[in-house]
Amino acid sequence: MITDEEINSAELTAASLNIKHRILDLDILSYSNVRENSTERCYHCKTVILKEIIKTAAEEGITTILEGSHSGDMNDYRPGMKAIDELGVISPLKSAGFDKKNIYELSAFLKLPTSEKESYPCLATRIPYGTPLTAELMKRADTAEKIIASFGFRQIRARLHGDILRIEISEEMIPEIASHLVRKKVFAELNKAGFKYITLDLLGYRTGSMNIVKEEPR
Repeated sequence: MITDEEINSAELTAASLNIKHRILDLDILSYSNVRENSTERCYHCKTVILKEIIKTAAEEGITTILEGSHSGDMNDYRPGMKAIDELGVISPLKSAGFDKKNIYELSAFLKLPTSEKESYPCLATRIPYGTPLTAELMKRADTAEKIIASFGFRQIRARLHGDILRIEISEEMIPEIASHLVRKKVFAELNKAGFKYITLDLLGYRTGSMNIVKEEPR
């Protein structure tokens, strides 16, 4: 549930570092416990994906699997962590106490091509819990983010709440997008893409904003 652009970026990064790279094509929405989008969605999704990675790695003679969670992830609701622990996958950044800031600093020091790349989590995070996931819904969120990014804004999340599009952008950019001329232009482009009710989140971009209204796991 990521974009083609993110896949292409991963391929380019792997090639630049001379790392062997394989793409595993999974129809994740064919799994009902993922598609239903409960508060445990990430756990079910991560379980499916990691099992496929472990299986593929075993075919290559690889027995140790690493993933990229960091220490800051411990401050949010992350049901996928349970799957990571259950399957014995190692989280070296989290174990070393690295948060997002440390990762960017070290990436810049090592001159990695990802040192200035913004984080881009799964598109399912744009859809409220309880709203069934569809490829069309996530495509709409991606379309909205691309339109907003075309105006030069950063750290964008397009959250879809039924007929309402809730825009999160970098907090320091809120005055610019809210200015009369820019606001009208952004609205016009989003409206042409089929969005009728468009709102701006006054708190700006922040991780885990969809978790504020989550139900308690059953």
